[in-house]
Amino acid sequence: MLRPSPPPEEPLPPDDPANSGRGLWLVIAVVALVFGAMGALYVAARQPRYPVGMASISAAKLAAAEQKWRAAAPASYVLELELTGETGGQLELAVDRGTPRPAAASGAAAANTSIASLARVEDLFALLREDLAIVTDPNVPAAPGMAGLARDHMPLKAQFDDATGLPRGYARPNLGDNRPAFGWRVLRFAPGG
Repeated sequence: MLRPSPPPEEPLPPDDPANSGRGLWLVIAVVALVFGAMGALYVAARQPRYPVGMASISAAKLAAAEQKWRAAAPASYVLELELTGETGGQLELAVDRGTPRPAAASGAAAANTSIASLARVEDLFALLREDLAIVTDPNVPAAPGMAGLARDHMPLKAQFDDATGLPRGYARPNLGDNRPAFGWRVLRFAPGG
């Protein structure tokens, strides 16, 4: 015997309270998902980008590189650096039998007085030590170009030569930007000058 099928259920009218809540929650969920994805993309895009081969600096890594440099440093050399960030340009450091010659700078670096004070590799190490102290020691005041930077959001990156300790590259990020605010990479290092 065949039983009659039950009558089809009638859809709820659009103004029924049971029907309107589902749609609202669906819209809220989709909007939250879209805003969450946009926020994640924004944060990812704002992370500083570093040249390949650079690693975070620690006091121990910096001290080890500086010790290698003191042991292996030639008495005479020419070092050409490409500067990045606001002080872009090139800088040539030359040391002749332990005596630095005046540095030659081009681009924005030529007008920057703090760049002009760099005369030898030891000055690069001093700059690295100062920057590292600013981001690791809360008692050290920030330099004018670094004022207001959050210490925990300023990873300093460098690359040191394995044999000599020469700082081959450095990047100090600029918060809110995806390029280094200041840094360098070695274009040429010629021992003996």
